[in-house]
Amino acid sequence: MYDHVRVVYVLINLLNVIVMIYFGVQMSRTASKRMYWQYAAFPIISYCICMGLRFGRMIDYNLYADRYHELGRSLKEGGYELLFGLINNVMFNLGLPYQCFVLLCSFLLIYSFVFLLKSYRRAAPYMLVIFLIEAYNAENYIRWYLGIAFFLFFVAFLHKSNYLKSAVSGIVAVLFHVGILPLIAACLALCWLRRNIVPPVVAQVLLIVSVYLGSIQLLGFLEPYINFFGFDQRSTSYADNFGELINGQLGSIGVRDELRWSTQIRKIVAYSFPLYIIPQLLKRNKIRYLDANLFAIGIIIAPIFGQVEILDRYGSAFLLFSVIVSGYSYYYVLSNYRRYSVYMQFFCVVSLIFYIYPVFSDMLSRTEWYHMLFIWDAEGREKLPLYYFLK
Repeated sequence: MYDHVRVVYVLINLLNVIVMIYFGVQMSRTASKRMYWQYAAFPIISYCICMGLRFGRMIDYNLYADRYHELGRSLKEGGYELLFGLINNVMFNLGLPYQCFVLLCSFLLIYSFVFLLKSYRRAAPYMLVIFLIEAYNAENYIRWYLGIAFFLFFVAFLHKSNYLKSAVSGIVAVLFHVGILPLIAACLALCWLRRNIVPPVVAQVLLIVSVYLGSIQLLGFLEPYINFFGFDQRSTSYADNFGELINGQLGSIGVRDELRWSTQIRKIVAYSFPLYIIPQLLKRNKIRYLDANLFAIGIIIAPIFGQVEILDRYGSAFLLFSVIVSGYSYYYVLSNYRRYSVYMQFFCVVSLIFYIYPVFSDMLSRTEWYHMLFIWDAEGREKLPLYYFLK
């Protein structure tokens, strides 16, 4: 019945990567805002097809299909944030199907990223591909990444010192998902610093320790504060049982598998190279101290936070700044290849290969048909049964 699904899924994702690279190159060469957005329209459309027209996706896609109808009938349902409830209610009462809401979420995420990318357009082809990796969880965390989209607007305006628009974007982000508030607080606390809070060598050591020795049991010190992260019914359940969760007393609920040794090595190599290029980029004002500091935080906490679903959102959010830092690092070194030693040239190429490997490995390794459907495979359904994703 679904023999064609994997072929179509792989082809669309491959085309999406090609579009990101080709039009990323075109975007990197533009001098005017108009030309930038003309070329940027293609990655935006491509991503909206690749992600926004997916059907069934992961478990949250199918959970929020019910929420869409509930909020459409009454904004009091579920206790969701004002703007999240309002957008569901308005779209539902306009007669738009749930898939339109999913498409809108994907559009806002890629549009906000491309908006942020304007300041770093020279590195656009690298950043667009890395975005596909670091925004991977958008496939599942629908409401979270709706908030993240406006968080990216918040950061973009903060970069430009446009504090009014930054404040408005931050408020909108929180009104979509209150969990964005700690991210905004972190940005505001760090945006005034003109130095690295974690020197590259220290960050390198902490990255290795986090990847190899970091375990969810180390998160025990967070237990008194974890209820702050209970933003919805599911995450509140995890928060209330956080102690049992990290000690394995709830089985595998809310806990991710540990990284394989090959993945551990790949992540260390991928994230290590940018650490040694950061001082050069900061000295030449190619990236901002805020980007570098948030990137450092991300690579240190993400390997540990990624083991628990409620905290994985934050590790993934901080790693979005790797799109900027890593993307510009690869661009800068490969554009000035002859200035660097053979060792650094080799390090750069290997790091880049290790970094982008998941783009291809994920699309080629998927085997379950319900992870690869598009809206034309829906056959009149609005969602898939949850038991597919709870196996």
